[in-house]
Amino acid sequence: MMMWERRAAVALVCMSVATSGCSGMSGLIKREHALEDSHRRYQELLDLQRNTARSSDDESEIVSAEDLIREGDRLRDQGSPDRAIWKFLRALRMEPERIEAKERIGFLHLHREPERTITILGEVAENHPERPVAHTGIALASMRVGRVEEAEAAARRATEADPEFALGWATLGTVLDHQRRHAEAQQALLRALELQPGDLSVLNNLGISYLRTGEGPRAEDMFREALRSAPHDAALLNQLGVALSLQGLYDDALDAFHKAGNRQTAHNNLGAVHLSQGRYGLAAEQFEYALLAGGPHTEEVLRNLRAAERRMREGAPVARTP
Repeated sequence: MMMWERRAAVALVCMSVATSGCSGMSGLIKREHALEDSHRRYQELLDLQRNTARSSDDESEIVSAEDLIREGDRLRDQGSPDRAIWKFLRALRMEPERIEAKERIGFLHLHREPERTITILGEVAENHPERPVAHTGIALASMRVGRVEEAEAAARRATEADPEFALGWATLGTVLDHQRRHAEAQQALLRALELQPGDLSVLNNLGISYLRTGEGPRAEDMFREALRSAPHDAALLNQLGVALSLQGLYDDALDAFHKAGNRQTAHNNLGAVHLSQGRYGLAAEQFEYALLAGGPHTEEVLRNLRAAERRMREGAPVARTP
């Protein structure tokens, strides 16, 4: 899986975690108008590219579309997406058949303007339905604007266009998991992992899916394997803490939470897991430890402590400790 494709998948995973994680853990415009505006702005950029030139771009130094695409990739990886888009547009002007340049432009709009991504890559997919990258980009962008059914359809088209394209399967798995179709999601993600062994985003997705189905040991395996490549990743460490908590390994969970942040966030996160699982007494105890530890999240900890105490006063059923 290419780095720019993996980043798109990771971004989607982060969005999914943010909307479905444990409560208390520290941590769509109208379509028709949006499509019209996106298409108009894209055409304006094309017109600007055709009729103007930048002094920083020396045509004598970059003489082929391949060179322009390579330079655009370099600029994108350095964090200059607008300059990268300019290079890709010039590559298209020089060789209109270089569809990979247009696909790169589409992906570069994914985070800021997903509707624009859908417009650009929709043109690619319509004219070149055999290209899995375009379908995958449409799926990712559709998820970002909340059109889940369209996202699933596009992701399936990607896997049909190229059954060996790992990002297509990873995206399909993420979309299915978002719909709570966890068994199907896990099969798609396992296929992606088979095609791309050790891929960080796929391991992360699988771990999250296993958390959602209460499979703590499997989730732990995924997060530990991912942490071999990114041992200091705070999100992975926090998710490992949740997986360990599901197994009743609270000391190990606290250690993972601590590595991800500090003493206060560690106790607060463990308390949040207890609270979400109905272990209100244990939750209150962890929130009290978090208050004693001190730190910047004291107000959040206090809110969590009050919530746990309120649930205990209400006599809510207490979950059994695993």
